[in-house]
Amino acid sequence: MRVEISGLFGVTYTGGPTRGVPTAEVTRQPDDPALPRMPPHIHPVRPYWSDFDIDGLPLFDACKEFLDKAGDLTKVARDVADRVHGTHTLTPPPS
Repeated sequence: MRVEISGLFGVTYTGGPTRGVPTAEVTRQPDDPALPRMPPHIHPVRPYWSDFDIDGLPLFDACKEFLDKAGDLTKVARDVADRVHGTHTLTPPPS
């Protein structure tokens, strides 16, 4: 899984499960000493759902595909169970 977030100042942060991204970025001081010093401002780094991907696919699409395939597998399993067991359902175990 990977996340790529564009910060407020044009910096791109890339992270993943073992590599975090900063939660905030701080305004820089001007390089020109003739300019007045300003107090730093903190801006949160805000990821959006579209910033995440897994194995090169957008995370949302990958999750939807996984859930669709899981639903298909469940349907196949029910069809197999119906063919094997028919109307004979399992009885509860003895107490």
